[in-house]
Amino acid sequence: FRNKRSMLFIGNLNDFTLELIKYKSSKPEIFLVSDGEDISTFELIRKLRKLMKSSCFQFAFPTNILSLIFLIIGKRNQFSKISDPLEIDISKSKKILKWKPKY
Repeated sequence: FRNKRSMLFIGNLNDFTLELIKYKSSKPEIFLVSDGEDISTFELIRKLRKLMKSSCFQFAFPTNILSLIFLIIGKRNQFSKISDPLEIDISKSKKILKWKPKY
């Protein structure tokens, strides 16, 4: 899958939480947080394989056929969860809190 996913390192969450504690606002607000660099599932697996020094290999498989298989076995929702993108826009957090991910 080449879908992009937002990730969050615990160090960035801690740093963001400290900035949020310092922030004073008269109204409730919602801020989104991530590492600021989205990564595809394919790239994540590739990096994990490299870090683990795994000899396993990745291969291409047609997404439409995989989708059909999941549909046939009644797991369409699970296919969407692994294949759809999940990117978070942290521009508001960066702008208002003047925060940027350290890691």
